[in-house]
Amino acid sequence: MVADGVLLFIAFFMVYYVKRGDVLLAPSYHSYLAVYFFGWLFATLVTGKCSDHVRISFYDRLKPFAISATIHLVAISIVLVFLKSFELSRFVVYGSIAAFFMLEIIIISGLVFQFFSDDNVLLEQEMSGTVSPALFTVEIVSVIIFYFAVYFFKNGTINISEDYRMLLAVVLFIWFFVELWVHRFRINLTTGYLKAVWPLVKSNFILAGITTFFIYGFQVFDYSRLVVFGILLYIALFEIISVTSITFH
Repeated sequence: MVADGVLLFIAFFMVYYVKRGDVLLAPSYHSYLAVYFFGWLFATLVTGKCSDHVRISFYDRLKPFAISATIHLVAISIVLVFLKSFELSRFVVYGSIAAFFMLEIIIISGLVFQFFSDDNVLLEQEMSGTVSPALFTVEIVSVIIFYFAVYFFKNGTINISEDYRMLLAVVLFIWFFVELWVHRFRINLTTGYLKAVWPLVKSNFILAGITTFFIYGFQVFDYSRLVVFGILLYIALFEIISVTSITFH
């Protein structure tokens, strides 16, 4: 539970930095941080998500974390409306909850298979002919580097503005949950090339659809098409080329 609490604050300050460009809290966020913490504590105690879940299935392990994130979201929304805290950034409020849920999945809940040895997961990775989730970790790093490169090409500086920091964060959040939903970061290479590549094609199509839906739906048309479609195209090409290279190696 202590580790989960540490992740809670890491997620908040990570999102706050993306939005504000520093980690020095504005006065209006002091009270929100307390609401954020007690909302997490309430959700954790209600769901018991930090109990031992070593020998249960993938979805059973995920369920208490998803329920807790939902309760956390609802509890914070109710309190903020009651307190009339309408000056707070929605990106910080809801982004911090989303980032926290993502960190929980990665570190606490045991869904990053190569870091957990229960049910012989490590051995299964080596013998089942699947692409290691470590590839997707490399992908995240390369995507961020590429994003900086495209932004520099477009604007002549690597000092990314607030709007584009938010865009990168949103794309990575959407990417993570879409990939988790579609193929759980495991690509089976033993079923043939087309069946191995199809989940990647599907997940990237969904990623592009959701991203452009939000851009059009919220009418945020100030983003460069080069940056938006460049990052989406890079993610798709990186995954498909990587799996193709591994398959025919």
